[in-house]
Amino acid sequence: MGKIRGTHSSPGIYTQITDLSYASQNLGITSLGLVGETLKGPAFDPIPVSKWDEYVSYFGGTSPEKFKDSQYPKYELPYIAQSYLKASDRLQVCRVLGLSGYNAGPAFVITASKDNGTDHYVVAVLRSRGKYVKYGTVGYDNDGCPITDYDKIIFDCDEVVLSKYSGVTFHYNCNGYSGGTESGDFSVSTFNKGRFTITARKNGNDVGTYSVSLNTGAKDYIYNVLGSDPNEGSAALFVEELYDVMLDGLIEMGTVNKIDSAVTKYDYYTRNAIAEPVQDFVSIPLNDLTKSNVGGRFMYSKNYSELELSDAKFIEISGDSITKNTMVDGNIYNVKRYKDENGQPKYGYFQEVVDWSTSDASGGTTVMHTKRKLSKYLLITISW
Repeated sequence: MGKIRGTHSSPGIYTQITDLSYASQNLGITSLGLVGETLKGPAFDPIPVSKWDEYVSYFGGTSPEKFKDSQYPKYELPYIAQSYLKASDRLQVCRVLGLSGYNAGPAFVITASKDNGTDHYVVAVLRSRGKYVKYGTVGYDNDGCPITDYDKIIFDCDEVVLSKYSGVTFHYNCNGYSGGTESGDFSVSTFNKGRFTITARKNGNDVGTYSVSLNTGAKDYIYNVLGSDPNEGSAALFVEELYDVMLDGLIEMGTVNKIDSAVTKYDYYTRNAIAEPVQDFVSIPLNDLTKSNVGGRFMYSKNYSELELSDAKFIEISGDSITKNTMVDGNIYNVKRYKDENGQPKYGYFQEVVDWSTSDASGGTTVMHTKRKLSKYLLITISW
């Protein structure tokens, strides 16, 4: 007796209904790559993920947060990853940074230096706030037909200018309160970490002026005035990074004595381009690294790392060759995940690339490099 072929519907034609919900694991799904914003984790580095718990440990969980203006969801990637990992264990996730995930808008770098010096140390990174504009009609042509525009981001400013500090001061004495104006130059000292006025401009017009201080106890402390959240605050700018601990050290060492009045602009700039603070000195042996250490930045020191030289190793991959080299005193190392010669996942220290070039706003080339100094914070200079 022959095999039943299904339900006979017409001569020579048979139909059969199959419930594919039970066959998802047999449909030949290979792998998926996702690029977008996540709550945390290493950026611009594809990470293999096989289960949801592993995703959470690298990139955090889900978030219902939305952009205020457009009500677009800010973190769509986690939901896609969570759904996909229910059916497959082969996922690659690459985190990107910034307001849109692809273009974080113009950034403005404030530096400090010493009179007649050539090294300019990064003190703060300011970023323009922005908002999403939905797709819609933006005008009409000469024939009365609507002109539409795609979803895009509008940034609040495209230029930042620094000038001398100008603020308001209040005093109290036996006669009551009195007020007046206060001014200052760009000089810094152990008692004054810096005060200046920031003017934000767009298309040549002033859109905001802010007198700020780098002294943590001041009412016009830069974080109090500008804020650090790109989605909260009315100022045209927000503080993305402030290297205040490093600035304290530079002042104490006599390396800097002023805030530079010139601001370096980058039309596209990532948070990691200037550098996060080094977390600590290298103290964990290579073989004891785990995924919780991924993304960390550590400095090796013969005096402070407390490691035997045989344990102070970093990984170097060239083609199919993987070698373990001895760390160099004063160098910075990133912890990353890699696969060994047998294809097994491992964690290791990788030497940080310390020299690169980038184009500045005027079209010239600014060379940026790390200062090799024994410090818990990486010192970045812009030389001109």
